[in-house]
Amino acid sequence: MRPTRLFLEGPGGQGKTTLLLKNMGALRMNAGGFVVRRLLDPEGKIRGFSLSSPGASDEASLPFAKSAENVFLERTESGVAQRLHVLEEGMLSLLDGCEHRKLIVVDEFGGIELLLPKIRARLAEILSARVPCIGVFKSRDNAKNMAETLDLPSEYFRRYNELRARIVEDFQAELLFFDSRTRRETEEAVASFCCGLQAGVPEHPSETRG
Repeated sequence: MRPTRLFLEGPGGQGKTTLLLKNMGALRMNAGGFVVRRLLDPEGKIRGFSLSSPGASDEASLPFAKSAENVFLERTESGVAQRLHVLEEGMLSLLDGCEHRKLIVVDEFGGIELLLPKIRARLAEILSARVPCIGVFKSRDNAKNMAETLDLPSEYFRRYNELRARIVEDFQAELLFFDSRTRRETEEAVASFCCGLQAGVPEHPSETRG
């Protein structure tokens, strides 16, 4: 039976989000949900992370700009600035009405948003919906590194472990580990998942959410 929820996890920098965007095709322009995109400085180093719709760009990384919207993490001279209000408002806005789309994209979840009750509740609704869902779930190692870097409270790990268990047990999602060893089989699984949803999706949708 073809899975209706498919999530990738694995080390950073392996191209998980890029793989999803590449295989979505026209689905990307019709999908609801959000993508977490890296914002890079002129030297190619990560300056921050922002939220945007799947249809906003076919790139997983974008140049950093002062005008960038929904920047919820930014490296500054004094450290990493966490903007939880931006994260909450951005996620809720991008997830609004996504149950009416053909595909929901939830990219790089399992992070600091789990400390926000409204986001936890909304994610549970999304994962319980009958709409196919694809995305990236933060791996245990990535979650640990992020928590140490941002000095997150112990509640974070409790919320993380609860959600990870629910993804497989309650929401019956397929959780695939993606790295250099599993690249080929994971690429095939993602391509198969997206191909099964392509029928009836217009190549040039009349409306795109930004």
